[in-house]
Amino acid sequence: MSRWQIVAGTARFTGDPDQPRLAVEQANGDTCTIEATHYVVATGSTPWAPPIAGLADAGYLTSTTAMDLDRLPESMVVIGGNAIGLEQAQLFARLGTRVTVVETLDRLAPFEEPEISAAIEGVFADEGIPVHTGPTVTAVARADDGYSLTLTTGAGTVELAAEQLLAATGHRPLTGGLNLDQVGVTVGRRGEIVVDERLLTSNRRIWAAEDVKGHPQFVYVAGAYGALIVDNAFGGAGRRMDYTNLPQVIFTTPAIAAAGLIDAQAAMQGLDCECHVLPLDFVPRAIVNRDTRLLVKIVAKRGSGRIRGVHVQADNAGALIAAAVYAVQAGMTVVQMATSGAPT
Repeated sequence: MSRWQIVAGTARFTGDPDQPRLAVEQANGDTCTIEATHYVVATGSTPWAPPIAGLADAGYLTSTTAMDLDRLPESMVVIGGNAIGLEQAQLFARLGTRVTVVETLDRLAPFEEPEISAAIEGVFADEGIPVHTGPTVTAVARADDGYSLTLTTGAGTVELAAEQLLAATGHRPLTGGLNLDQVGVTVGRRGEIVVDERLLTSNRRIWAAEDVKGHPQFVYVAGAYGALIVDNAFGGAGRRMDYTNLPQVIFTTPAIAAAGLIDAQAAMQGLDCECHVLPLDFVPRAIVNRDTRLLVKIVAKRGSGRIRGVHVQADNAGALIAAAVYAVQAGMTVVQMATSGAPT
């Protein structure tokens, strides 16, 4: 029999910073008070949309509610050209929906290397998915037959119309209503719980894990958080999170994957780096697959050749990036990767 007690309800912190407690309001109207030595806040995050005129009144799909549609829409505008927007735009387009993507920054996948952005823009162009990068979405309206959007660009105004509108502009931590200030827990400007490298909040008895901290929002990161908090809270291990070699994947087709620093991050850290870009015209598997539009980019320290980041757009990029994680973590050089048979 499980020794875990599960209490269903809406929780908020009470008490004071030295003696925090949880008050849980249950569906039957009762309130259950819980007192513990340590608390872990893992309330996650929720889809967020920017304050565009008319958007809240018009309503919109999120990455979650889009999956609940029981009929394929004829057309869709996707606001957001990062991971979630790219994945769902391509999904609906391949199912037969006419999809248009709007990214307010100057390129798709704006937080990846520029070469990666150019490659995925080429893929979307080849698949007939129109993309608008760099505009301001100034208005959204809804009528019986769908949505209309007004974009303002340097060249003038663009009007878009579609049956459905998907806002894929990121997530915000779910901390509202937890009463965190009551127990001295610091919250950032986006609602994220501020933690140190051990995942401890500003209250020595309260920890935070998963997306509620605003840190990288990946399933495998959340899993690592749980083990780390248990070791630190109950074993005093003092373990710390290290995101230096963190892999990440955007599940488009072909996929985008990365580990380590992008070139711009290296420059911001004062690292003198050089980049090596390998077009897949030189990779036999890509030639056999008849798709050589894609690439691998390696960011390496100038002189030593030590690898600081690897960025890939290719079939099975998510599997390939595991080798890159080892290369960055071990401090391998470009020459070592080439001579050891590891993918470059």
